[in-house]
Amino acid sequence: MRRHAVMTWLWVLSLISATALCVLALVLSEVNLDEGWYLYAARLVSRGLLPYVDFSFTQGPVLPFVYSAGEPFVRVWGVLGGRWLSLAFGVASCVCAAFLATRIVSKEHRWAAAWFTVTLVLMNAYQVSFFAIVKTYSLAAFLLTTGFLCFTLAAGRRNILVAILSGVFFAAAIATRLSAVAAPLAALSALAWHGLAKRQRDWGLFKIALAAAISTFVASLAAFLPFLLKSPEAVRFGLYEYHAARSAGGFLSITAYKAGFVSRLIQDYFAAFSLAVMMGCYLILSRIKGRTWSDSALPDSASDTARAQTPSDLSSMIACAGWLGVLGVTALHFAAPFPYDDYQTFIFPLAAALLSAEITRRIGGVLQTLRCGPDDRERIWCVGMAMIFLISAGAAFSSPVTHSWFVGQRDRLWWPLREETSLGRLRRASRMIKELCGPDRLVLTQDTYLAVDAGLDVPRGMEMGPFCYFPDWPRDRAERLHVLNREMMMELLLSTEASVAALSGYGLAVRSPEIVELPGEEQRELRAIIEERYRLVHTVRRFGHA
Repeated sequence: MRRHAVMTWLWVLSLISATALCVLALVLSEVNLDEGWYLYAARLVSRGLLPYVDFSFTQGPVLPFVYSAGEPFVRVWGVLGGRWLSLAFGVASCVCAAFLATRIVSKEHRWAAAWFTVTLVLMNAYQVSFFAIVKTYSLAAFLLTTGFLCFTLAAGRRNILVAILSGVFFAAAIATRLSAVAAPLAALSALAWHGLAKRQRDWGLFKIALAAAISTFVASLAAFLPFLLKSPEAVRFGLYEYHAARSAGGFLSITAYKAGFVSRLIQDYFAAFSLAVMMGCYLILSRIKGRTWSDSALPDSASDTARAQTPSDLSSMIACAGWLGVLGVTALHFAAPFPYDDYQTFIFPLAAALLSAEITRRIGGVLQTLRCGPDDRERIWCVGMAMIFLISAGAAFSSPVTHSWFVGQRDRLWWPLREETSLGRLRRASRMIKELCGPDRLVLTQDTYLAVDAGLDVPRGMEMGPFCYFPDWPRDRAERLHVLNREMMMELLLSTEASVAALSGYGLAVRSPEIVELPGEEQRELRAIIEERYRLVHTVRRFGHA
């Protein structure tokens, strides 16, 4: 009874803390450059235009189609409307991860595994902050985690139809963020091999893995093929060449970026990382001593044939395959020229589910072997879970992310409190722009989120915001890929009918695809055209991304 009461209170505290973090992240998170062109792409899709074919886009095609359904909310609330949709997908991914964790532990410990997952994901300020802003992460996390959940159900029940459904979710995740391909590729390959490698081959598991793999391939083909047929060059550029064109420099620079990626990951996911290290040490020591402890149950099976292995064998295989998927995605991100730590946010719910299940299973197995009464076991459970809650709460409270929500840029010795949120400043600027704008409904800006929030359009070719300018490209290629070279940018600035221009520090300052700053002379030349054609009306301090 004591454990149930403590569990109830921990659930209440975790959900209250998670809700508070979500609301704060929704309102206080800094405006991000990507939010603008993702939401602008969704607006264009809602008008019947296609990514790659009609405008430049550098991620998979699924996100603009999904977010186009939320366009009515964006018209009313601007960027905040898109954030609501993003947060909904993020929370949904956590719910799916919690269910996934319950499928690979015994019935007795399912609520504990679900609680561990929710706490690790939604009480992480860094994770929640990227779930709240409009990027590919929330949607990709939801689709990928749901795919693994469906596959777990299919493997436990030997259900081919559910396995096919899991493949559809995997393909949708890949078509949202291409690096997600490493997760199903590694996981399904491992399970298919396992089904064939044993002396008593598990043809049922092999068929489930094969059905999911075929479904993933066919659905991925269906997602990408229409765009490949219409504009193969734009698809190849958006999904590969644009990202591959960036260079981190020499060996020392590359090493520094990789080390920074690992360092920031440990800081961002400190609670989960600490638990993973402790679990790894436990497994190593238990192997040395020649024994391990685990609880003994896994996915409910529709028939006895699904339990050809030991009761916990299937769950161990699925967990192992899941970890291979997580490591595959991480390795792919680590190999990127500039491996940003936020790339990992879409894979973390799956990692949290697997880690939570492992912790719960091992704790349950160890407690079964202890020579202590049921009351003592209950106390150990309660104390352990309370410690995890306190560690997660402390990590969230001390995170640099929560610090940045309330404190502005440091001024010498002082940390001034924020007088206005980044989103609030954007709303104020967008209202001003909307009032100044004429019947053309155009704003000349590379801060695309400003156009989105004001409900205005940007000139053709500027859909990618600060990343739309490829000065050295030949004109014919720039036109085919819906971006601007130097000649086209000059023509646009000299002839645009936009009644308002709005430039931030990113405006006419970034060279693509290398994503480096333009030479000062070229920046001054481009901005001189703006200064000649427009008069300065207002300046907004500390506006926009960073």
